[in-house]
Amino acid sequence: MAPALESGDIVLIDKRASPRKGDIVVADVELLRCTVVKRVAAEGGDTVEIQEGKLFINGECVEEPYVLQENADEKGTWKKRQLVSGTYFLLGDNRKISLDSRKFGCVKNEEIKGTVVFGLF
Repeated sequence: MAPALESGDIVLIDKRASPRKGDIVVADVELLRCTVVKRVAAEGGDTVEIQEGKLFINGECVEEPYVLQENADEKGTWKKRQLVSGTYFLLGDNRKISLDSRKFGCVKNEEIKGTVVFGLF
């Protein structure tokens, strides 16, 4: 999640908040059997596509100022898919090396443990 968060940072999460696009969340990914910290790119009902590293949600290119140019994955692609209700598509800000929904798929609402509201660096 660099540069927003670095390894070893401590975060405070809100377990009651409903995640929205752009929020950083903590999720226990069932498939990986581990906890990840990622940014919500899309939610149930949205259509997601990645073309040459650019994220498209519902057909519109998304501005992502938190993804630094040196961390962008300019060759990245992900075929257009519509998310099932109650799921989230999560992406790391460091796209070149991030293990995220491009690899493990969408996460269910129950897998989201909370939304990051504060970070201690």
